[in-house]
Amino acid sequence: MNVFNMSTSTPQTSGQGPVVSGNTGFRAINAKPTPPPKAKAPAAKHRCGIGRCPFETETLKGVHEHQKNKHLGTECFWWLPNGEFCGVMTETHEQLYEHFTKDHLKKETRRNGQLFKCCWPGFPGMPLPTGPPIDPENKCEQTFQSASGAERHAREHQHKIWRRVENVVEPRG
Repeated sequence: MNVFNMSTSTPQTSGQGPVVSGNTGFRAINAKPTPPPKAKAPAAKHRCGIGRCPFETETLKGVHEHQKNKHLGTECFWWLPNGEFCGVMTETHEQLYEHFTKDHLKKETRRNGQLFKCCWPGFPGMPLPTGPPIDPENKCEQTFQSASGAERHAREHQHKIWRRVENVVEPRG
């Protein structure tokens, strides 16, 4: 006698229950439980490596971004309208970062419609006694969606020049 039939091919007889085909989403009663996922080993930390900077991160890209934005050297290479370098000398990178932000960026960051412009005034170039000269740079006119993006870009110009002057070695991964 057919009691219940969920299949189109074989009828079920009394006491056997319905025929269910395919994946029902239920685990069989005798199935072994799934083991919990193994814990991942902690990612290797990459350190900044400039001076005694304690910064560390899980990615080498994070170290590069930190260095470009926080380590500007201890001498300001901002080109002033009178044709000379700013030349402010500080004892630490943090002090130069504060000088650069307060005295150059906050005064100079300007809007271009809805965008912000990098305010780097350019660089006339400079001979280096220990290697090839630093090439001149034109005034930067790159635009950004935020003031902080434009300021970060201007700091990258200063970082690049400082790195060449001091012959700073970039970390390798």
